[in-house]
Amino acid sequence: PETDPEPPVETVEPALAELHVENAEELARRIYEATREGSLNKTTAASAGTVQEAVGHMISGVPFISQENTYPTGCESVSAVMACQYAGISIQVDTFIRSYLPKADFEIVNGLVTGYHPDQFFMGSPYESTGLGCFAPCIEKAIRMFLPPGYALVNTTGRSLFSLCEEFIDKDIPVIIWATRYMNRPYKGMKWMLHGGGEYQWIAREHCLVLTGYDRDYYYFNDPMAGTVKYGRSLTEQRYSAMGMQSLVVYRDLSQLPAPAETVPVTPDAATAGSAIPVDPGVPQDTQETGTADLAPASGVPVNPDDPQKPQGATPGTPTGGEGGPPAGTQSGGGDTPTGTGEGPADGGDTPPAVEGGTGDEPSETGEP
Repeated sequence: PETDPEPPVETVEPALAELHVENAEELARRIYEATREGSLNKTTAASAGTVQEAVGHMISGVPFISQENTYPTGCESVSAVMACQYAGISIQVDTFIRSYLPKADFEIVNGLVTGYHPDQFFMGSPYESTGLGCFAPCIEKAIRMFLPPGYALVNTTGRSLFSLCEEFIDKDIPVIIWATRYMNRPYKGMKWMLHGGGEYQWIAREHCLVLTGYDRDYYYFNDPMAGTVKYGRSLTEQRYSAMGMQSLVVYRDLSQLPAPAETVPVTPDAATAGSAIPVDPGVPQDTQETGTADLAPASGVPVNPDDPQKPQGATPGTPTGGEGGPPAGTQSGGGDTPTGTGEGPADGGDTPPAVEGGTGDEPSETGEP
């Protein structure tokens, strides 16, 4: 059985008076206490290297990125980057945090700790141990800022882990989920006032990780805090439920590419309507209908009306357009055949460019799907 000195969520109820702080140092201490790891039971994380023959599915090749040291509270960002990199999106953890992740700091307003809802912002900094975290809508917003064409991002919050496995894991699509650190029991942490009114109760030990497989007994994860691990199915489902059954998936989906532009047919204008001979704006109209404009020899010899290919007075066999060929400027295959109609795109012109992907050098940083 799991041993955890912290009381369960239901029994911890910080008083509203605890929201009052005297100074910034007191605020920092409160945040640290709310995020402390304490004596977490790490024995619930088992090595994934001992997988036996099982009923289920395992996704191979999902890149792993550790949050240890560099991103002590950045599990959500690290997990998101792992999932994005596996899908083929080139993104790094630092870029994700600095350029896309919505972040906000706590403030003291009228003596009360004040901040935002975790759906909106990551409270604190993922680079600091005093950072708190954020939830699926915040990570979803960050990913959508750089999601390339041809990719799908779905907020699958509310779906059971089993249904996520059937719909996505079986199709080699990893899932970002929210649970708890090492699947330990959550508890009520700090409370703060919300900008705009109301208050929010943080659930401590919140964690984000990437679901990569399952069998009859375990779920398998890229856990940015613990490594490539497996957790018991029943325990995982409890912790996933306690964090609101939050999850996200990102994957390549060619149906999301924009449709090719329609080819607009060329409509003849009044000058060419009803005529099979294309109009050449550089040639007088009265000569185009006979097709003889290009046949006048450079020497100025008048054209023989009985045979446009020969000047008047020419004897059979006399070359008229150079060395045995048709006169200069004519087309060899029928003088009335245009070289091109101008209809339709050039080769590949309407084909959207392929989306460049890349695995980067590290997995994405999303934490708990």
